[in-house]
Amino acid sequence: VEGAIKGFFLNATGGDAIAEGGSVSVSETTVEGAIKGFFLNATGGDAIAEGGSVSVSETTVEGAIKGFFLNATGGDAIAQDGSVSVLNNSTVKGYVFGASTTVKQNSSATSRASRNTVTIENSKIGNLVYGGYAVNESSGIAEASGNILTLKNVNVPSFIIPGFAQNNGSGKAVAEGNTVTLRGGTYSGSIFGSYAYAAGSAATAGGNIVTLQGDDMSGGGSPSFNPQNTVIWGSRALVGRQEYAPGSPNTLNFIDAKGMTAANISNFSILKYTLPNMKAQESVLTLTGGANNEKTDISNASVSIAVAD
Repeated sequence: VEGAIKGFFLNATGGDAIAEGGSVSVSETTVEGAIKGFFLNATGGDAIAEGGSVSVSETTVEGAIKGFFLNATGGDAIAQDGSVSVLNNSTVKGYVFGASTTVKQNSSATSRASRNTVTIENSKIGNLVYGGYAVNESSGIAEASGNILTLKNVNVPSFIIPGFAQNNGSGKAVAEGNTVTLRGGTYSGSIFGSYAYAAGSAATAGGNIVTLQGDDMSGGGSPSFNPQNTVIWGSRALVGRQEYAPGSPNTLNFIDAKGMTAANISNFSILKYTLPNMKAQESVLTLTGGANNEKTDISNASVSIAVAD
């Protein structure tokens, strides 16, 4: 396929751009550009998309994949309940976003990329993976909450974030209640349950679940990380350069996984282990401290341990 694929494109001036449902499916081919499932642009109105899907199978995408790509100037940009699937030995040379929303100009409008799902299996991704990415340039809210990322046997060289809220204006950023599951695969960048950044107001992130899972009770097929670069975060919230604690507890689950090594973990207050069959001296997760040999603080975390049936 030459060039990019846009499943649905709507440009509205002085009104709303709205899309509900619909699907884009690409299989057994090469796409020379990017894939944008639903591309909505509204000037003087809202851009709203709900419930669409993008599916890629046995395909090479030379660019990126965005399930929803919404821009609004003077109105809300809201993308919810969409899904993106990359399956069956596909290769995406760019990034993968479930939904991206941007609000421009000075207004009190909302930018929300929430409740979106990204599933990637047995494939390679050339850049970062986001479930929902909400950007606001105004005094309104940027929110990326309730997104779900599930990756199985995937190679990702960069960040993995199910919910990223970024407010470059004077409004708030909220990224809460997101979920990421990594089952097998190789991951070179850091993993975040969610990330919230606000330039000058408030940023809240927390209530996320990160799961590291093996294939079976033997612990085989556990995820692999970069020992010096990969930090696994429950959440991260920044206002300017000031870091804030999680707004609600984050959970790190280990299910039938062992023999993993990463630089560090941060901002988890609940650790749950469902152990596979293990021998003496075997470990679930070894932390190196990374290049700066940073310490790990789980002093206030609750820990539960169970053995797989």
